[in-house]
Amino acid sequence: MTEQNPVPEAAAAARVDWPTTPAGSVGPDPDVEVLLERLGTLPELPVSEHGEVYAGLHQDLKEALNEAGDTAS
Repeated sequence: MTEQNPVPEAAAAARVDWPTTPAGSVGPDPDVEVLLERLGTLPELPVSEHGEVYAGLHQDLKEALNEAGDTAS
């Protein structure tokens, strides 16, 4: 009888080392920092939910660019 065991090497190989942003570091644009914080939630989320986070960030960035374009004229 063949015993089925999870392969820990495969799980370790699939692990992603996410870049970190120092806590409390405010960059040149606080709005960008807020978006980066939202990206920081990805490691805790299942991959199936990443698309929703990216779509929300994309929408917020589009809105910010449209607002910036409106005030630039």
